[in-house]
Amino acid sequence: MKQKLFFHSPLLKAAPAGQAPKRSIILKRLAFIFVSAACILTPILLITAGTLPKKGPAVLLYWAHDYLYLPLKGYLYTLIFPHSLIWWGVIFTLFILWLTAYLCGGSLVRSPHIYFLERVVRSPKKHGILIRSAGWLKKLGIKPQMLAAVANKELQIALNRLMKLPLNRTNPELCKMAVRLSRLYIRSICPITSRSLLLETAAGWHRVFQQLRVRSQLDSTNRFLADLTAELSAEIRRVLTPLFDYRENASLWQSTLEKEPGFDIDFSFTLLVDLLYLTAYVDSDTAALLLVPDTGGSRDRIEAVICRRLASAVARRRAILDGTRRELERVQKLGNPAVADVVKFPLLGALLEGENNLPALGRLALSTAIDFAALMGQPDIGTGFLESMEMLDFALNCSGDRNLYPAAAQLLRSVPGPVDYRLLAELSHRAILERREAWRRSALFPRSDSSGKGGEAPIREVDFELALSRVEALFKAAGPGFDLPPDAPGAVAHENQK
Repeated sequence: MKQKLFFHSPLLKAAPAGQAPKRSIILKRLAFIFVSAACILTPILLITAGTLPKKGPAVLLYWAHDYLYLPLKGYLYTLIFPHSLIWWGVIFTLFILWLTAYLCGGSLVRSPHIYFLERVVRSPKKHGILIRSAGWLKKLGIKPQMLAAVANKELQIALNRLMKLPLNRTNPELCKMAVRLSRLYIRSICPITSRSLLLETAAGWHRVFQQLRVRSQLDSTNRFLADLTAELSAEIRRVLTPLFDYRENASLWQSTLEKEPGFDIDFSFTLLVDLLYLTAYVDSDTAALLLVPDTGGSRDRIEAVICRRLASAVARRRAILDGTRRELERVQKLGNPAVADVVKFPLLGALLEGENNLPALGRLALSTAIDFAALMGQPDIGTGFLESMEMLDFALNCSGDRNLYPAAAQLLRSVPGPVDYRLLAELSHRAILERREAWRRSALFPRSDSSGKGGEAPIREVDFELALSRVEALFKAAGPGFDLPPDAPGAVAHENQK
């Protein structure tokens, strides 16, 4: 039988995964209501009709009717009738509303609660009150889940607005709001006891940090952005540092620092450590935590240690992705997909065993590579990592059934996405323009000789045009939802489409 091929665009990858509708529980809840009503009303009707014997266990029902039901009915209803119909009408109305919401799986207070939280969360001045209130609720054993959900939603809205702006155009108020919302979200869910939630939080935090750090790097005179980036770095240190204080993590922590980084020690743990290395560039406390024993406090030596660590980590992860793709292609050439059950992809599948949030790990792995590429001023590092993910994704799609290789499929479920293409496109575009200007000022630039004829040159203008055409493809892959720099390839056509 001919296999079907499934290909997904970056825009579809960024969309939330579709979920099958949950099985209706209305019938079960109706049955529960009817059974409960029958259990309550049946004894009352039998007692009122006098059909139960007045001896034996039935005496308790008669006693409850005479000494509990009748006094309550007399004082709460009969004594001041018809005025008692006022509150009984209100109670009956609320009961009908509750019953309707219960049967439909809704809530009477959820919408007002969300509306109130949205208005308060959008005001950074009130975040201190919300954080203190969340702390009091946690002491009572109540998790402020609604506050965390609303804060996360507002954070995603602010982050999406920030990511749509070109790197050379920054909105200070939007950056400040993204940092404040990130802090509110992190502090509302701490302490984090679930590894899945920790990875999701770290991936979301790094999106904000990446935008601020790259913009701050490109505009080194902007102290406002630098201060915001350092402030945001303190939040992830608050989350991650306690992980290294547990005795059972001491050996893993030491191994992660000393051994060659990648996926071979612990997939999620090494990624989280790499986040700390990235923040060490802008946060002296994190640098002291990681690097003081090796560097003696020298800034140049600190940067050298960070670069060596992150370069090794990104290279190892890319090599593992490429090795997994080659193994997948080898299995496909054998013509028997069942062989994958025997192979189990030791380069990736075994390393991901036990991880319960693979999409967040995939986002962290790619965003860390792109952040390191921006840090080094070498966008090709991030582009190469993204291409390795694309080729593995292509190989999975060619297999006809992505479920045959669940670990790799889940890792690539939401990456690469539009934001990744957009960021790499802008970084590559800036790098190409800078190199072209340097080339035009260098001795390699072809100039006319004394005879008026231009000489042959190893580098020509067409080479840069070819490189910019590749950047234009990255901008197009990001989709139409982003604002392009005025000098970006395809900017005029993009504006016409909008």
